[in-house]
Amino acid sequence: MSTYVVRFLGATPGEFRGRVRHVSTGEEDNFSSPEELYDFLERMNAAHARRSIDREPAGRPGERTTSEHD
Repeated sequence: MSTYVVRFLGATPGEFRGRVRHVSTGEEDNFSSPEELYDFLERMNAAHARRSIDREPAGRPGERTTSEHD
């Protein structure tokens, strides 16, 4: 799960622009359309998913692995 701060800066009705920040990494981007905001969210969520997979130990989740010292 990721946390974001989204600031909408549009001052007129129908204007869609702002700034978005991924809280845990501090990465930020401006957006001027819903598509640009969604693209940022998708990129950050994909990066978060890759980092989670990289941290997953070998074997099945929750499975205890043994070493020569056990």
